[in-house]
Amino acid sequence: MTQENNLSRYMRKLEKHQYLLYIKCKYCISQGIRNHFTSIHWLIKDKLKAKILQYALGLHAVSTENVVNPYLYNPPIPELEIHKSWKCNHKIEKNDGQIVICDKLCTTVGSMEEHCTKNHEWVASKGSQWEKCSMQTFFPNNHVKYFIIHDLRQQNSEETNGESRDSLDQLFEETVNEASRRDIATRIERNKVKNIDMIVL
Repeated sequence: MTQENNLSRYMRKLEKHQYLLYIKCKYCISQGIRNHFTSIHWLIKDKLKAKILQYALGLHAVSTENVVNPYLYNPPIPELEIHKSWKCNHKIEKNDGQIVICDKLCTTVGSMEEHCTKNHEWVASKGSQWEKCSMQTFFPNNHVKYFIIHDLRQQNSEETNGESRDSLDQLFEETVNEASRRDIATRIERNKVKNIDMIVL
């Protein structure tokens, strides 16, 4: 194995998005490569750390100042953490009569209940006004900005109550559903233009 291939086990550039992914963390680096290693991976030996830093600089990843998320309901980005989450479905009527969907994302039911209570005058007797979803983010901490993904693995698991399925069946189903995923993304983009303000923070 060449040194480059060996170092690629630690990090790589997400070619489509140009961010630098540290594979072990399952997140992209948002605070500078050197600071990331100093604050999180300080146990890595200095000699190996220097090689990884040199390799990372050669990947020419883009700045993270302006985070651009992918289209909603795309398949998961490999090696990024998948979060089981909740999406607010509360409908809001604006001053001009348009109906918009909140689409706030939360990682816990408690956070979603707090959001709905503060923003939508929600009470428990109304029942849940949110739904389960899967989401990812490129960066943790202060740079976190979640986006919804189409997690076929979770869907399959829920449909079969966790029972294992034949890999060929899963591949076939994913192929069949590809057109459906694209249709979902297209309709969402059309709705965004027409009458939906996305408030994904």
